[in-house]
This record gives sequence, C-alpha cells and structure tokens, in this order.
Amino acid sequence: MYNMGDSSYKLQPKYMTIDTVKNLAIQAKNYCTLKDAKAFHFIFHGGEPLLVKMEYLQKIIDTIKAHLYPEVHPVFSIQTNATLVTDEWALFIKKNKINIGISLDGDKKVNDENRIDHRGFGTYDRVIQGINILKKHEINVSILSVININSDPVEMYNHLKLLEIDSVDFLIPDHNYDNPPQMISHDLSYKRKETPYADWLLKIFDLWFLEEKPIDIRFFRYSLIVFLGGNISFDYIGTDTNDVFVIETNGDIEPVDSLKICGENFTKTGRNVNHTSFAEASKTPIIDLYIHSKNKDKQCQQCQQCPIFEICGGGFIPHRYKSDNGFDNPSIYCSDLIKLFTHIQNKLLNQLEIKDKEKTEYLDTYKIKSVLDTAFA
Repeated sequence: MYNMGDSSYKLQPKYMTIDTVKNLAIQAKNYCTLKDAKAFHFIFHGGEPLLVKMEYLQKIIDTIKAHLYPEVHPVFSIQTNATLVTDEWALFIKKNKINIGISLDGDKKVNDENRIDHRGFGTYDRVIQGINILKKHEINVSILSVININSDPVEMYNHLKLLEIDSVDFLIPDHNYDNPPQMISHDLSYKRKETPYADWLLKIFDLWFLEEKPIDIRFFRYSLIVFLGGNISFDYIGTDTNDVFVIETNGDIEPVDSLKICGENFTKTGRNVNHTSFAEASKTPIIDLYIHSKNKDKQCQQCQQCPIFEICGGGFIPHRYKSDNGFDNPSIYCSDLIKLFTHIQNKLLNQLEIKDKEKTEYLDTYKIKSVLDTAFA
C-alpha cells in the first residue's frame, strides 16, 4: 500500500485518537447487533503498530472493551515486523491475550532483499530475536510471508519448521493487469503456460500434505475445507462475503488496503466512524464491491463459466483490476490458481480413495487423517 502509487497515506495522522477509537467501538457493536454476531476481530496493522506507546495501546484496548462488553466479545491481533518486540511487549501481549502475526519473507538472504529498515539494513536478525522473545513467554507465533518466486520453497518450508512457529500464511504479491507480477505477462488471453506462483506453492504443499504434524498453513487448510464442502471467508478462496473494513487513523472507513494498488485515492469512500455506521459504509460502491466480490454476478464471463469458480471465487479482487475495464477480468494469477487448486483437489481425492479402499488400515495411517485434522482444527 506504500509502494504501488497511492500516496494518500501521507495525509493521514500517525495515530488514532481515543475519541475515534470510542466511535469505532460503538460502530462495531452496532454492526454486530445488526448482524447478530457475538464477536468482532480488531487487527492492529500498519505501518508498525508497536511504534505506539504501550500505555496508549492499552488505553485503546480498554476503550474498545468498555464499549463492546458484555454483548460482544472483542478479539485482538497485532501484525508486526517484530523488530521492536521486548520482554515488556511480550508480557503486554500475553496479558491482553493478543494474537500475534509476524511479517517474515524467508531466511536471512531472502527476507533482507525487501524487508529493510529506513537505513537500508535487513531486519531478519531482529525479527528472529523478537520471535524468540515471544516463544520464551509461550506466545503462539504466526508468520505472514509474501511469496518470493526467486527463493527455494523447500528451503522456505524447512526454515519455518526450524523456527517452530505455529502457523504461516503465504501471500501472493499484490499485482494486477496494469502492473503485472514477475514472470507474468500482461496477457488478456488468460492462457498463460507459465505458473510460477502455483509451482512455488505446490512444492510446499506436496511436503505439507504428508506431514504427520504439519505446520498450519492457512492457504492449504482453507483450500481443503472448501473442497470438502465447507465455506470460507478468505480473499483468495471460496465464495463467502468478505466482512472486513479498514479504518484509517483519522477514522475513515475503507475496503481492504490491497485495493490501493488500483490507483490514487482508490479506496476513499467519504465515510468515517465518527459519523457513519458500518452498515451505511458497506453500501458505498467500492466497499460493497469488495464485500461481495465473490458473488457470481460480480465476476467476468470467463469466471462465471469456470469449473473451479466455487473454489477460488474469482480470486482476490485487486488482482482482477485493469484500468481499461475495471474488475471485469479473471485474476492476473488465474492460470496459477487453476493449476494450484486442480493439484490440491486431485491430491485430496486420491487420498480419500485410499481411505475408502483401506477402511481398517486407515485407522493406523496418517495419510488423510492428519490433513483432515489440520483442515478442521
């Protein structure tokens, strides 16, 4: 969101005021009442959330709790680069029962190609130090990792296992037809032969699928759930709605920030938690489009006719964008998604057939059991 052309973040205040936090909490509770929901998930994102003073973050959490309890249960998460994690922060995180996501893109060489500080130095060593502090305090660690197709996926997977983290989520880089990703041409025929992102992920999937106690990889787990008849609210998978709002520091209500890759001020709605409900904000064209982006009537003709539509839901909506015709396109990663989900489906069906043929022996194997346990954990 900082490097793809939208510079609107420069006009935002650095921190959210407590009055705005209070109004955000009120709007969240009202929205839960409208939706008959019993919980609301607040994710502190950035920027870097740990740049805020600990006392101020505590005040934010306490303000939210005061306006939601007892009718609505607030769940808190922080997405951090972990370079600022100290023992004091770990105790704070544990006391407030905050989920932790850490941005790490690979081993030292891979991560430090892009994850650098303002002086241009790599951050890997400080990230690992932060992870170790959190683990010392028995805090579960989840990794958020942007795929780098120039890296070795097997080395990446083994590196994550050595770190003994609890879960990982691989993110496909945010690109579209105006700014296609590496090794993918700007091609509207949608018949690319190269599938570098699927190939990268599948090398990990084939190892992960047969692990007795695999790392929880959300992309794979959600894929299995959808193939087995479940539904998932996730940007890349399934056809459910995306009930996600981004609240800027001034209180502006926007759709997912990845849509900023589509252009300057692309996510601006003119709606703000200080005077607008989430229900009203959700009716603005760009937020409505994002929330219902998996609906079939929001898809291009090719996606509507695609046999794997119920699995991928047309892919992540920012990846469909082209300035000439908006979102009336398959994902720029369409060929990758087709290859990825077809492979996963075939792998799963093969194991289900093994289970059917070896009914009693199945009880003594982990080939399918561990996968299902992971999928429905």
